[in-house]
Amino acid sequence: MTLPAKHYVSAGLHIAGQLAAAQPLQVRLTRQMLAANALSNDAEQIMRTESRAFVEMLKSLKQDKPL
Repeated sequence: MTLPAKHYVSAGLHIAGQLAAAQPLQVRLTRQMLAANALSNDAEQIMRTESRAFVEMLKSLKQDKPL
């Protein structure tokens, strides 16, 4: 879907609102995954990065820490 230029600001604010509502751990893990995978074209490496983030989130839930 292509967004007309006049809607960029409202779309950006909508995304920013979603990020602000997300839990800190989720945002941190997502940021780390994006940074780690941004230049990678190795699907296995990308899956390992995502798997580590998923395990970290599960450990956090198991310890009853808020996300």
